[in-house]
Formats: sequence, C-alpha cells, structure tokens
Amino acid sequence: MKKIIKLLFSVLIIAALFSACVKEQPVKYNLTLVQNSASDIYEHFANRQSDTDKYVYYTADELSKYLSTDNIEKINSVTVFDTDITDETATEIINICASKDVPVFFIMANVSGETISSYDKAFLISTNNTYHGELLANEIKNLWKNGIVDRNGDQIFQYVVLRDEGTLQSELDFGVSLIKNIELLGVPMEELDDVKTQSDEILSVMNAEDRSECFVVLSSQLLTNLKDQYSPKGDGIEILGITYGFENQYADSQFMKISFINYNDMFGARDAILQNINNKVYPFTDFAYNHIDKIVYIEPSI
Repeated sequence: MKKIIKLLFSVLIIAALFSACVKEQPVKYNLTLVQNSASDIYEHFANRQSDTDKYVYYTADELSKYLSTDNIEKINSVTVFDTDITDETATEIINICASKDVPVFFIMANVSGETISSYDKAFLISTNNTYHGELLANEIKNLWKNGIVDRNGDQIFQYVVLRDEGTLQSELDFGVSLIKNIELLGVPMEELDDVKTQSDEILSVMNAEDRSECFVVLSSQLLTNLKDQYSPKGDGIEILGITYGFENQYADSQFMKISFINYNDMFGARDAILQNINNKVYPFTDFAYNHIDKIVYIEPSI
C-alpha cells in the first residue's frame, strides 16, 4: 500500500512539474494592414477587431512596427490593402512572412506577378480593369443600337472624361479600355474634353459641357455624390465609370452605368484561400473566383 501511495505521489509531482514547464501558447491573429488613405476599408472593419482579427491603419514606414521579428511569431496571416505599395515594400513584407511560413495577401496592390511568385504563400487579389472596360463597352453598344445614348441623333457618341488628383492607374486603364472597345464595336466616338477636377467643382464642370451626351468618370471619389446631386438631361445613360465598395449604390440608377467591384468579394477570396491553407489543402480547392496562378481577379457587376 505504501508503495502505491509513493507511486501516486511521484506521478502527481511529475504531472505538476510538467504542467509548470508547459507555457501557454499565445493566440495567433490575422493581421490586416490598411493604407492610411483607405478610411472606408478601415471603418468597415473597425468594429470587428478581436483577439484573432486585427485591423490597423499603416504607412510604409510603420511596417517594421507591425511586422517585426517578434510580432510575426504571433501572426497567423497578413493582408495588405494598399494601392500605392511598391514592389520593393511588397518584397520586404513577403520576406518577413516567408521567414515564419505566414501566408500574405495583397489586395488592390500594384505588385508584379514575379514578386508574388517569389513565395508560395503570397497571393494578389485584384481586378482586370481592361477586361472590365470591355464588359461595359458591350453594354453601351446595346444601348447605342436602341438609341438610348445618342440623345442628339447625330450618330456620334460625344463624351467628356472626368478625373481627379486621386485617380488610380487602374481607373485610367479602365477608361482607355472602355473608349477603345466602344469604338471597336462600331460606335463613332468624339471626345469633347478631358478634365481634371474635384468633388466640389464637378457639377459646375458637367453643367458647362452642354454638348456632352455622356461623362466618363474615372474616380470613385468623384462618383460618390453624383447619384444624388446630378440632374439628368434626358432619359438615357449619362454617366459611365468604375468604382469599388462594400455596397453598390449605383445598381438601381437610371442614368448611370458603373462597373462596380465589391470589396466583400476580395476579402471573401482571401478568406477562402486562407481556410484551405489552414486545412492543409490546395489553396484554390472549391474556389469560386477566377485566378491565374496566385493572382485572383474579381469580376465586376454592372
């Protein structure tokens, strides 16, 4: 009996010592870095902060603060939403993540395919705005055939391009593709003007362009207030453009045709890939979005 008691006592001591030696593992979190100019993105996620999901504003010179060697040990995945990021900065982020086998996602970033291919768990989620221009051009061709956009009946589609200081290269690419493909589809085009303006001036600029049948707006910011503030001159489509957001406020407009890219799809693609990685299966298993290698292209709605 004494031997049994001694044995039990020894087992208890060993168990206690083992328990004391085992450190509690910290909870890893998914880190989303949002460039400090994308307030709509940050505000959307601000109330979703948790121990396992953290969203922070950042500037390029703050990267080391969030992705230091110590911090990366606590991170399950990194997502970077930054339209201005350089390949050099992206490579720095990739190298830090790769050192600890952490998946990294770039959303709406102008990062090269070569940079993304440098690490097997680096992904780019973006849009093909040249293709989006083609899609909207087909819509305009159908409206043209039905006489909806040729309000003055001269068989020429007169338009004005509007942009601002914040117009992205992707938005410019969309505009070039849109105009080019409308012409290729047989619609005679005449550009009346190409104006750099700003939100508080855009209505006066548009009202002054009395010959224009349509405005090609290449800025999400410029589009923001037009739905409620612009007064259509007729019954047709008078504003074309591209924008991004969590909700398509232009879907029911009678005078706007907008190529809308939903941020929910972008982050949804990220979540689907990350879930597959966590489940140790091919990243694009049962994947609902178009992709070429590790670059995902989100489709627009028009």
